[in-house]
Amino acid sequence: IADGSIGGEIEEADFIKKMNASLPKDGIKVISAVYTDKKMPEIVKARYEIEFENKTPFLAQKIGDAIKGGNITVMKKSKRQEKEVNLAEHIFGYELRQIDEKRFVLDITISAGGKFNVKPQLLAEGLKGVCDGFDPILTLPCRKKFIFENEEE
Repeated sequence: IADGSIGGEIEEADFIKKMNASLPKDGIKVISAVYTDKKMPEIVKARYEIEFENKTPFLAQKIGDAIKGGNITVMKKSKRQEKEVNLAEHIFGYELRQIDEKRFVLDITISAGGKFNVKPQLLAEGLKGVCDGFDPILTLPCRKKFIFENEEE
């Protein structure tokens, strides 16, 4: 916290008071804090629930077949380069739920964080390339959880 000191600990109660003083009154409120000198674990995965609505009737199981097929190749752009990647290698689990003939939900755990990050929109692009008839008019991603290194899902 920027309290004028360089380094060192700040008491948890002081931290909470200073944080709450700087936050919007009707927004978030800090209710507890714990000091640690441990390194922040790195985010390695994220769990999303993504709702898709397709232009035409679509069987969600085609998505499952594509993931099991193990080849969902896309061009991934970064600040410095563009390279071809197989997104299937970055999928750690999924579940499909058909809502109606055009809509379904994909609950998926994919790579996230600083080393390799898969955005839901990139995943949709990759699936569109390998699933015949998949042409979503609506993609609503909702991140459910970050998963840190050495953490079990």
